Amino acid sequence: MASDAAAEVSEPQPQPFNANKLEPAKRRNRTTSSATSTPTHVNSDHPAGESSSHDSKSKAPYEPQPEPFDAT
Repeated sequence: MASDAAAEVSEPQPQPFNANKLEPAKRRNRTTSSATSTPTHVNSDHPAGESSSHDSKSKAPYEPQPEPFDAT
């Protein structure tokens, strides 16, 4: 059992390390891109995401109804 636990801990360790290395790289690229290339996209995504969440909740009861009907 101890061996299994050690193996599991050993595997996850290398993964997070790689992920952490990739994450900062992506974050740096994204920051540079959004800061220079797409500053509007980031701003649009934030408000759009919030609006979408609210709209989705309001439309949730409406959409599910027509969908099942069409599917049937």
